[in-house]
Amino acid sequence: MPTDLLELHYYQAISVYFSVLSVLAFLLNSGVVIIFLGNRSLLTSSNYLYLSMAFSDLLRAMVVLPVAAYANYKYWWMVDKPICQYFAFSSTLLGLSSMVHLVALALQRWIALKTAAINEVAKRKMALFVAGLWLYSFIWSVCPLVGWSSFGPELGYSGCSINWHSSVTSDKVFILCLFILFFFIPVALSTFCYISIYIVVRKMAKNAVQRWGNVARPTQETIQAKAKTIKMSLVMLVAFLVAWGPYAVVSMYSSFTSATISPLLCTLPSLFAKLSSSYNPIIYFFMFSKFRKAGKKMLTKLFAISNVFISRHSVVVLPMPALSQPNKGRVDIQLDLANPSNLQHQKH
Repeated sequence: MPTDLLELHYYQAISVYFSVLSVLAFLLNSGVVIIFLGNRSLLTSSNYLYLSMAFSDLLRAMVVLPVAAYANYKYWWMVDKPICQYFAFSSTLLGLSSMVHLVALALQRWIALKTAAINEVAKRKMALFVAGLWLYSFIWSVCPLVGWSSFGPELGYSGCSINWHSSVTSDKVFILCLFILFFFIPVALSTFCYISIYIVVRKMAKNAVQRWGNVARPTQETIQAKAKTIKMSLVMLVAFLVAWGPYAVVSMYSSFTSATISPLLCTLPSLFAKLSSSYNPIIYFFMFSKFRKAGKKMLTKLFAISNVFISRHSVVVLPMPALSQPNKGRVDIQLDLANPSNLQHQKH
């Protein structure tokens, strides 16, 4: 048995955590995907990134989190090595994919605002761009499987990931490349894009005040747009840093220093990072009124269909006893709720 373990009861709690998170992430992200695919008006090229991000989080809920729940319940050091390799690869792929999608979304919004683009990018081009993001993430995720770095249990044995503690020079180079390409550059680009968006929208609001005045409707609409943009920008950037920042800091610290880190301190950031699969749909779906309206519309249709189905298949049997014998002569009246006027009498 390994020595750098948590107390055994922690693994049962972590298993429950991953189980609940898997169900929650599945429900939220499957809802996002269903609403997108069920509304053609939402399937614009500019929304392909949202759909791809929801698909990534849905995959995590289906193929990553259940494995984490099972392996923690059985204890990671007791399960087969291929399970550890599979979990580490799939978790790395989906994590890197989420990061590049976030920075792509920031760049998309910045370019659209700076160029005042009116026409949508061709769907085929956007689909190829999204496929390129996945391919880029896949290439870097498969490197540890082919010899550049490796996958293994994390300190604390609550999961498997890249071997952050390797002393091999080539492994440290790989880790440094990951941090530069999938953390520092995305954070820097996202920050630049959202600050630029804030400056541009603020300038638009100032021009609107000068042209129409403070109380004019165009001014109010412009200011509201500015507030919404600032709010979304801050929420997106802060959520990214909250989810992956602690994990990146602890991983880098353990990779490039000889200091000893407690297993619990290594475990908590990993748990926070996995949480991103459940709150991403809330940020990238429920804060958009168009998506929310589409969701409410679909729920209304589902409730209407279910009510019709129930009413058509519900039959109430009303026994009417005869005046003489309790059973003989009894008349049953069957009332079809879908057609109340259609009464069926059965005489016994």
